[in-house]
Amino acid sequence: MPSCFIKYLFADVVPVKLLTPCINLTSLRIYIDFNDLKEISAVLCLLNSSPNLQAFTIFARLEEHADHSTPVSYCWEDIFSEPVIPLKLQRVKIQDISGTKSELDFIRFILLYSAMLEKMTVKPVIDVTSELVRELMRFKRVSGQAEVIYHAKDSS
Repeated sequence: MPSCFIKYLFADVVPVKLLTPCINLTSLRIYIDFNDLKEISAVLCLLNSSPNLQAFTIFARLEEHADHSTPVSYCWEDIFSEPVIPLKLQRVKIQDISGTKSELDFIRFILLYSAMLEKMTVKPVIDVTSELVRELMRFKRVSGQAEVIYHAKDSS
């Protein structure tokens, strides 16, 4: 399991946006524990601070011994508010998800605020129910050309 950079990026309080934007960041690959509200907030801060980010790959991971701070029930708008700068994401890959509320909320955020999105690829860690596929297809998209591709887990 890869070490978690995002966990140590912010000490106590996660800002909405970094003081100095990451202007040259066009591609980002990151591991995130969607059960950790601080990690979700840190990734959202990076998105708000990267005005030229076009390619974004997320690997969901579960920390077995972590103190999970994401409440079972929370207000989506409080965590996933409108970005301070428009997202320029064009290609997004989300891997190893299991269909949890926080994962789906994150996907919904990307689809709602990525006007330039061309393609989002979603690969679950296990073969999840068709409910996940239905949820993904129902999410509103700000980009008229956004294609969501679902790759079912290989059963072989």
